[in-house]
Amino acid sequence: MNRQALTVYKKELTDMMRDRRMLVAAFSFALLGPVFMGVIFMLSRDSDAEEQQARLVMSHMEQAPGLVAFLEKQEITVTPFEGADVPASLPEGADALLILPDNYSELLGNGRMVMAQLYVDEGSKNGIQKGREVRGAVDGYSGYIAGIRLTARGMPPAIVSPIVTSSYDVAEEGFITQTMSGMFVMLIIMAPFIGGLSVAVDTLAGERERHSMQPLLAQPISPLGVILGKLAMVSTFSIVGTLLALATFMIAVSLAPAGELPIALHMNVSTVPLIILQLIPFAILIAATQLFISIQVKSFKEGQSYISMFMMLPMFMAYVKIFGASKLPEGAFFLPILSEMVSLSSLIFNGVADYAHIGASLAVAFVGVYVLTRLTAKKLESEVMLDAA
Repeated sequence: MNRQALTVYKKELTDMMRDRRMLVAAFSFALLGPVFMGVIFMLSRDSDAEEQQARLVMSHMEQAPGLVAFLEKQEITVTPFEGADVPASLPEGADALLILPDNYSELLGNGRMVMAQLYVDEGSKNGIQKGREVRGAVDGYSGYIAGIRLTARGMPPAIVSPIVTSSYDVAEEGFITQTMSGMFVMLIIMAPFIGGLSVAVDTLAGERERHSMQPLLAQPISPLGVILGKLAMVSTFSIVGTLLALATFMIAVSLAPAGELPIALHMNVSTVPLIILQLIPFAILIAATQLFISIQVKSFKEGQSYISMFMMLPMFMAYVKIFGASKLPEGAFFLPILSEMVSLSSLIFNGVADYAHIGASLAVAFVGVYVLTRLTAKKLESEVMLDAA
């Protein structure tokens, strides 16, 4: 940084540090981010209800000792249904309700079809899971009885079930884990967007609106020096906000009880330096982009509107990565933001450095900052910048 740019940097930083509202806007996300993440973890982690056995309420339970024993072997808790009519909702504490006919034992003993009714509540993820568990167990008992009947009549059970399929999950991580990791990385990547938002708008669009841009341009300093000084100031806020957010996330994770987090994190002395190494150039790139947007407008309000729309980009990219990763070509993950998400996810959740995406991220950051800084300085040279807002 040359001497002129350093002078602008000190002046801009002093002005921004005096504005408490700017400081609150820049660093509030770093403090509130762990709170957001904690709420998400609480909503997505395995609840006590999911860890417990499925609970089934059964009518005429005394007529079905074999079914009850089979269900209990499947780790399903069975209790009797005391009511006479089917309730509008499941009994309290029950995951499913199985209504057997009054002559269940007679029908089963005579080899006739039993018409049972299974009621579940699929209004929640836990209800869907428990309902499917109970339904699968009841169907399994039905197949078990069918096999016994065929064997008793000298027929092999394979006549009814010629193919028995066992399913295995080969995914490296579940969908819930992918979603949670994507949201975690998205919150970290959003930190530089929020850290430099207000100061980037104020330092160019705000000055132009307050008519303080003309005296600055009248000074013996090159437009590039002005932009470099302002970029250094915005980058300072972006970097500090990003590192503060990363630090608060790490503290929040370290304070979480063991086994409470739905995802495993590998944030240690070997991964954190690489995370910081990648986030700092990325924060400078975001600052340069925000300055480029800010110089295109004439007022603080207009600049805030455009940069706020720019802030939606990391959220959009996060959803693209979570829901459309299988449809994207491999080269798409070397694009800005996506490359950061891939490399940061590998570092944070696997503890493995993805040097290809880290290198792509750094290269895009350096080239992007250079190009955007030149374009912003060229815009500053235009006579249009002398126009009043």
